[in-house]
Amino acid sequence: MNHSSVADMGMIAAGGHEWNLQLRRRVYDWELPHLNALMEKLRFVSFEDGDDMWSWKWHKSGSFTVKSMFKNFTESPSQVNISFCKKVWKIEALLKV
Repeated sequence: MNHSSVADMGMIAAGGHEWNLQLRRRVYDWELPHLNALMEKLRFVSFEDGDDMWSWKWHKSGSFTVKSMFKNFTESPSQVNISFCKKVWKIEALLKV
C-alpha cells in the first residue's frame, strides 16, 4: 500500500481499536522488538469522533505559550529537552531586529 490512512491500518472493534498494519515488506528478525514496542504503544491510542485539531498538551487550554514550554522543560528535564535547549542557544540570530 503506497498511500494509506490510519483508518486503513485497523478497525474499531468492541474492545477498542484493532490494528492491522500492512507493511510494505517482511519484518526482519532484528526489527521484531521495535515492531512489538510500537504495537504496545499503539494499544493506548484512542480515537474520537470529530474534526482533527492541533493541541499543546502542556497547557490546559491546549494553546501554546512560551511560559508553558519553559515550565515543561525546566520541571521535567530529559535528555531530549537538554539537547533541544543546547541547540536553541547555539542558533545564530541578529542582535537587533
